[in-house]
Amino acid sequence: MTMPQPPYQQYPQQPQPWVDGYQQPYPQGPQQPYYPQSGYVPGYQPSGQFPLAGSVPTQRGLPPAPPQPPRKPRFGLLARIGMIIGAAVLIVIVASVASAAKSSRSSTPPSTAGSTTTTYAAPTPAAVAPTVAPSVPAAPAKPAPAKAITARDWAKIAKSPDAHVGESIVVYGQVKQFDAATGTDGFRANVDGVKHPVSYGYADYETNTVLASASADLSDLVEGDLFRAEVVVSGSVSYETTLGGTMTAPQLSITKITTIGTAK
Repeated sequence: MTMPQPPYQQYPQQPQPWVDGYQQPYPQGPQQPYYPQSGYVPGYQPSGQFPLAGSVPTQRGLPPAPPQPPRKPRFGLLARIGMIIGAAVLIVIVASVASAAKSSRSSTPPSTAGSTTTTYAAPTPAAVAPTVAPSVPAAPAKPAPAKAITARDWAKIAKSPDAHVGESIVVYGQVKQFDAATGTDGFRANVDGVKHPVSYGYADYETNTVLASASADLSDLVEGDLFRAEVVVSGSVSYETTLGGTMTAPQLSITKITTIGTAK
């Protein structure tokens, strides 16, 4: 028995939509008649219904793959040349270092079995000498009359005593060291060109000076005494201290000295 065929239904053409980059091969509605005896047609439903969700179209076309651009070289020509030059320089440096090391080893004389080693003993430190004022040259036989000076004049003489050798001046000061180390013909004192007053038992004279006498009597002079002296500048003198150091000070030759007091 033959089943009757349903009438052919024609639907109007509709534009083909794009899905995921591909064109669907079927329109929004069915384009061909539905035949029950031929079975289910995938992607379509009778009576003009839309395709079911998840249905697979009967045909699927893939677009051709785009052409791949030519692959560029990883390193350019200049980079390759630089690498070659760097490798050559490195080889030259390594060869130079190896040659220098080889020449240094060949220039070193071989050690002999009978060689002796010289041992040097540490030097014995010299004994620290006490503070001794060296002898100052005696004043001229007939020195010029001593002249009074100011504190500034004395500062100039103390700064450069060798530039004022032979000048006769009057100074004031206080005896700081006059003992067996200095001897009986000289002493060390703090001196200035003007007299300083005594304050609370102290006199503030600052310039360390070495004085010596060939004719003046120093027997009555002791440490702490304040004095007025007529002297001749003899230059500078260096002497060793009790700590082993060296001290340089102006040196004066005494022609006349007078004790004017005492202080701490």
